[in-house]
Parts: sequence; C-alpha cells; structure tokens
Amino acid sequence: MEICYRPIGIVRSEFKSSEQHEEFEDSGEGVVEVFEEYSEGLYNLAEHFSHVFIIYHMHRAEFRGLRVRPPHGDEEIGVFASGGPWRPNPIGITPCRIIKIEGNKLYLRGLDAMDGSPVLDIKPYSPQHYTITNPKYGAWEDRHHKRKTKD
Repeated sequence: MEICYRPIGIVRSEFKSSEQHEEFEDSGEGVVEVFEEYSEGLYNLAEHFSHVFIIYHMHRAEFRGLRVRPPHGDEEIGVFASGGPWRPNPIGITPCRIIKIEGNKLYLRGLDAMDGSPVLDIKPYSPQHYTITNPKYGAWEDRHHKRKTKD
C-alpha cells in the first residue's frame, strides 16, 4: 500500500544543515508558511490554543536501517526507540508554542524542523488528550539535556 500526502505548507527555520539541527535548542524559533488554499484553517487557532504539533516530512533524511546510534548516545538502539530522522517513513512531529499568526504565517517557538521541510498537518495541543505523566526515556536524552544546561 502506498500513501500519498499533499503538503499544506513549508517550514522556514534557522536550521539550514543537519549539523545546525543536531544542536537544536527548545527555544529555536521558526515560521510555518501555510499555503494560501489552506490558510483559512488557521482561523482562531491562536485565540484558543497556546501550542500546536507540527507534523512534517523530513525531506533530507536518509533511511539508515533499523538499528541506529543516536547523536548523543553510546549504544545502538532500534530506529523506533529514536526520534532521529533515519526512519522508514521520515515523518517528524514537534510540539511548538504559538508566538503569533500573521496572515498565512504561523510564528513558533521550539520548531524542530529543517528549513524547507514540507508541512503535512498542524494539530492543536490539548492537555486533555496528550498529557503524559512520569514518562520513561532513553539515558542518552538525559545526558544530552544535562550537557545543554551546563553550557
């Protein structure tokens, strides 16, 4: 089965290369330019929600197999235990804070996507549907976070 999607917009971000992207900070800002035919879908978004999920195609990603080594990890893990771009289907999802909306441009903080990434969907964050308490996560994530906060 093949599934095809039509992008609804494009990411404009500070990340122009994979090297820049690997040093991503949660405070990174960017813009999703929603194509005109979909821009009415932004109506009242910022009035009702502070955060959204941006679902996008990781257009520069290359599949590297089912086992990968995360950038800040020492051990090999399964690709589905990684948030990295080296996936069978390079679909990215990133939670973002809405800064503002101007026309068809959605200004965001925390946009973890490379410049030029096609946007597949935008979904509002609702704590009634998406809150996770006491999550478990990989040790390499904790080491990376501690390293970032020490700098």
